[in-house]
Amino acid sequence: MTGDNMHKINNQKGHTLLEMVVAVAIFSVLFLMITNIYLMMTQNQNRVIATQNIQESMKFVFEMISKEMRTARKSDNTCSTFLPAASVPDTNNKVYNTADSGAVFYFENKDGQCVVYLLEAYGPVGGFKIIRDTEEYFVTPDELNLENMHFFIWDDAVGDFHSDQPFVTMRVDVEDSTPREMNKLRTRYQTTISSRYYE
Repeated sequence: MTGDNMHKINNQKGHTLLEMVVAVAIFSVLFLMITNIYLMMTQNQNRVIATQNIQESMKFVFEMISKEMRTARKSDNTCSTFLPAASVPDTNNKVYNTADSGAVFYFENKDGQCVVYLLEAYGPVGGFKIIRDTEEYFVTPDELNLENMHFFIWDDAVGDFHSDQPFVTMRVDVEDSTPREMNKLRTRYQTTISSRYYE
């Protein structure tokens, strides 16, 4: 081995410990930043999917009940016998009626059937339940939990001439029932539907 080659070998420098520590620190910071960005994107994507699922489910519910509610007819509170035993009917209205301080909504549809809308436990969640004469069923999926459903109605008193067009405003809190608390999404939905009934 010549003297020039020995000189070249001796002049090659390695990485110092300080350089290695700085490189590892920079790599760790970049890795944490990328991981956090990925987690935020995943969480946002999950929330967008949850929002879409809630919107589609509630749109289906509102479209389904609005058709029947618009064609409700004067019943003079004859449908109160179809309410759950715990309900106390409010007899101050004639097309649209409420019970349990607005938590239960009932009316007579165009076919003469008594219809009741209420919130009831459906397994571990609260579901939107429809009672139509002897038929009972839920219209919201298991993935949604409904709470604080309330109906506000405007209607004439029983026996009065029907001078005002009846309408009802429905308000409900909806939450997806995902087990992961960080992905839970809670929203309040509200819609107003008017009756086509005229005297």
